[in-house]
This record gives sequence, structure tokens and C-alpha cells, in this order.
Amino acid sequence: HNELSKAETADLGGSLADFYNVDIVSTEKLRKNIKKYSAIIIAQPRKDFSEKDKYVIDQYIMNGGNSLWLVDQVAADLDSLRYKSEILAYFKPLNIEDMLFTYGVRINPNLILDGQCVLIPVNTSLPGQPAKFSPAPWYYSPLVMANSNHPIGKNINPVRLDFANTIDTLGGNNNIKKDVLLQSSKYTRLVNVPWPVSFSIVEEKMSPEVFNVSNKIIAVSLHGKFPSLFRHRTLGYDTGYPHKKESVETKMIVVSDGDIVRNTFSGSGKNMRLVPLGYDRYTKQTYGNKTFLMNAVNYLCDNTGLMQLRNREFKLRILDKTRLKEDRVFWQYLNTFCPLVLLILLAYLWYFIRKKTYHKSKEKTRK
Repeated sequence: HNELSKAETADLGGSLADFYNVDIVSTEKLRKNIKKYSAIIIAQPRKDFSEKDKYVIDQYIMNGGNSLWLVDQVAADLDSLRYKSEILAYFKPLNIEDMLFTYGVRINPNLILDGQCVLIPVNTSLPGQPAKFSPAPWYYSPLVMANSNHPIGKNINPVRLDFANTIDTLGGNNNIKKDVLLQSSKYTRLVNVPWPVSFSIVEEKMSPEVFNVSNKIIAVSLHGKFPSLFRHRTLGYDTGYPHKKESVETKMIVVSDGDIVRNTFSGSGKNMRLVPLGYDRYTKQTYGNKTFLMNAVNYLCDNTGLMQLRNREFKLRILDKTRLKEDRVFWQYLNTFCPLVLLILLAYLWYFIRKKTYHKSKEKTRK
């Protein structure tokens, strides 16, 4: 379904291959052996799913298969801005909305703008002068913290997203347990599509009045017995297994951003150079995308030992930029004058102690 290519997922695929047998599988191949795979990853599809494809995936889940959905409901590509001054982000349904709705989630056709975001270089020089690049916030690429109370989110760096959407969890099914894995910060802004996207957004100051929503869900884990999308009908499409209307205990993770798994690369064939997943060339930081996805797959496959092994890393904390700007003067004065006041107090204390000590010495000498 026009998912990300093998090269675009090479970093995650190579890391998974150290622990699992990794394959690129079509729905037709999955249909022939529906119980072969412990988990499937649907990585940013951009082409509609047919009813037969949906039926195969649905019955794979009904038979205990685990799934990781990395899907967008909005079409927007940052690379297009290299050639155009503005692009249009628009709603792009994939004909899987009814499936996800049946399983208990809905991805909304909107975009998340977050005050906690990556920085990009922007030319700030005047016309006719040499280029001068300065860091500017790119609100369409949030940096989100994973839920540390869930095994997937323990001890990982912030995760970078691009053009993410919000997720709603749907109630009414007590057989399914839902856990939030990723959510936006408390400085979030939502825009509905169609929406024009351009670099002019970096000139907009982040204010609590505009970024006035918080903690919007971007990734969620579901665990339990799922109803089949085809529980009241069948396509008569043979999967080699009896048609099931409800799944056995199984797991599912839905992330409303396909770019979370995409690594960049240059060249092709033997000359291809891979950029590690989550690496930011501008800030020289590596975000927690790969660790998050590795943990997600290990969780789906019940490989808790590998999760604990991979969680042994330091966590990168994100500063609250809004609070930092508001309290900037306070901290400047505190860091400037407090050391001076403390030094004066210590000097006075030292003078007082010396004076008292020598005063006693002089009195004893007189006696």
C-alpha cells in the first residue's frame, strides 16, 4: 500500500534483525500463512486498503497476531518545502478508519503544533547580505516524552514526530485495555486540514493563548480481545483458517505518525549512506524513535528481557521553553546577584569570627 521503502526503514529493520526474523510481507503472503508472524508493522501506507486486504489483516489479529500501526490521516511532506514556498496539508483517508474504530481508536484529520519541538536552521540575514542561519522552532515536529509508567516508555529520550495527528480512544468495550504511550506537551495547538504549511510559521511566537490545548494523544497501546470488523459479514475470502468474530488475547499499538519510523539516507546501492533513525543533523542529537519502536515490537512479542536490556540509557530532559522565557529575568538576577550576596555574607562571617577570636586573644594577653 505504498508504505515506506526498505531503505527508509533500514535502521529499524537492521536492529530488529539482530533479534527476530524480519520479512517484508504483502497481504497475499500473509493470507497464505496467517499464523507465521508474531507481529506486523504497517509503516506509513499512502494507498487505500482493499476490503480483501483488510479482511486478511483483521483475521490475522483475530488469530492472535500483534500489530503496530504507524499511519497518518493527513498528507504533508516536509521535503516538498525544499521546492515550494508553501504546501497544502490535506485529509488522506486509507479505508482503514472503520477497522481502527472497531478496535477502539480514531485518528483525527488534524495537525499537532507543539511548543516543545525541534529546531531548524533559518536564514535571518537581510537581502543582499551573506547567509546567516539561526535556530528557529518548527512546530510541526513535536518532541514528545513517552509514558514512563509503561514498559515501552521507560528511560528513553524524547521522540521526534512530523505532522502528527491526534488520537481519540473509544469506550464501550471492557475487554480492551488502553494505555497512552505518547502525547503532546501542555503547549499544543491543533489545526484542521486542509491547512497551508510554510516556513513562515517559525516567525510566529509561541504563546499560551494560541497554544492553548495540552496532552493530546499521539500513540496508544491496546491489549485484550478485539471484535472483528467482519463479525457481521464475511467476504468469502479464504485465509485457510475458520472465520473468527472475536480475537484471542492480543496486543496492538497505534501511532498517528508514519514518519516516526523513517530514516534518511543518501546515495543508492553500495554507495548508500544511512542516517540513524532519530538523528538530527542540525542539533547532533539522537532522539528516542528507534528505542521506542524497538520497545514497542518487544512488547508486542512479549520479549521483556530485550526491553529491559535496551532501556539502559540516559534520558534527555526537555526544558519548558515558555516558562524559561517568562522567568528569564528572575533567573538572570538570581544567578548574578546571589553569588555576590553569598560571598559578602561569607566575608562578613569570616571577619566576625576573626574579630571575635583575636579579641579573646588580646584579653588573655592583657590578663
